[in-house]
Amino acid sequence: MTPTKLGFTITIAAAMLGGDATAQTEIRMWFGLGGRLQEEVLAQCERFNAAQDEVNLVCSREGTYDEIFNQAMAAVRAGNQPHILQVVDRGTGTMMLSGAAIPAYELVDRLGIDVNWDDYFDAIGNYYADREGNLWAFPFNSSTAMVYYNTGALEAAGYDAFPRTWEEFDALLYALRDEAGYDCSLAWTIDLWSDLEQFSAIHDIPVATRNNGYEGLDAELVVNQTRVVQHFEMQQRWFDDGILEYNPDFEVRRDLFVNGTCPIFFNSIAGFTSTQALAEASGIEWTVAELPHYADVTPINNLVGGAALWTMAGFSDEEYEAIGRFYAFLAQPDQQIAWSDGTGYFPVTESAYRSLVDSGYYQEPDNINRDLAVRSLLRAEPTVNSMGIRLGNYVEIRNILTEEIQQALTGTQTMQQAFDEGVRRGNELLRRFEATYPGTELP
Repeated sequence: MTPTKLGFTITIAAAMLGGDATAQTEIRMWFGLGGRLQEEVLAQCERFNAAQDEVNLVCSREGTYDEIFNQAMAAVRAGNQPHILQVVDRGTGTMMLSGAAIPAYELVDRLGIDVNWDDYFDAIGNYYADREGNLWAFPFNSSTAMVYYNTGALEAAGYDAFPRTWEEFDALLYALRDEAGYDCSLAWTIDLWSDLEQFSAIHDIPVATRNNGYEGLDAELVVNQTRVVQHFEMQQRWFDDGILEYNPDFEVRRDLFVNGTCPIFFNSIAGFTSTQALAEASGIEWTVAELPHYADVTPINNLVGGAALWTMAGFSDEEYEAIGRFYAFLAQPDQQIAWSDGTGYFPVTESAYRSLVDSGYYQEPDNINRDLAVRSLLRAEPTVNSMGIRLGNYVEIRNILTEEIQQALTGTQTMQQAFDEGVRRGNELLRRFEATYPGTELP
């Protein structure tokens, strides 16, 4: 396999899928999705159990992404870890170094699974692969950031298409206030996934040295030296001018959108179906668009977001065979299509995506523009700046940057000072993480 061909479609030998077992093997999966997405995960687990008699899969939500990760590491120390753990994208580097998981490519070899790596979208696989292109986890729920907008509000502001550039987007927000009469043009929060990580990938600029951490634990943050700072200064101007509604609670922002108060908000494509259900009740007309880019930039691929399924160490061959059966089930095109349709996440393989395209799925009225999420991943070959981010203690680093940006919004420091201080504090955490693994290199 190569670093640029990472896709997988699992086909397991008939003996593995059919089996002779007379007693079920029980395996446990912990996941962190809530709300409607939780229901979809449980439904998929139920479909797997109904499709065969050899394995009993017990799926349970054990908290948020971060909560289940911490609980799983504690469970590893106690010898009571789940068989499968859903880990958010930003936890990839930590999982690789933890020693708590069996890499996906090793599991494939161990079970004798036939894997078509070429079927997998590069932009997704890169996030969960080592430097040799070997997949360490099986991508499960994959998404990217989109703009959700009220089509009627844009028409009232004099627009017949959604802006492609940030310069045009900036003008649109003021037109929504001045021409369409909205007190709130944008339901907004400090969203580093969209406005720092996705923004940097699309504009082909680094978040950190050492290829965003892929090449070594000695990476350092550089976001205070890129146009990310100017991008947040623009958003601070929106905040100061009162044309946005700032609220860190996602459900509040979504409600402001679906009830027609604020005609734009940023969200994952994974929120498509839940937003659709809420918008039907309120009667607004809406759709999604790709994130804008600055006019002097040719945009490259969005980053993939979401999470992957990691196979935890410490189990028997019989249990690993049961785990392999579940992965084989998830890889079936009809299961990927059912998952995408029910959640808003997109298929992780080209074959499943092509099946949806060829069937006319994205031309159906309820699905118009959903394929923009996949197309935003495919518009360019990933570069070292758009493969992903592999930094230790990154959850805490995100929190630090958010704290500093909040202080800039309140006027206690400039946005440049916020990023300078955030980078200084963040780099301290990176050095702490590096010291935890002395002499260790990322795979």
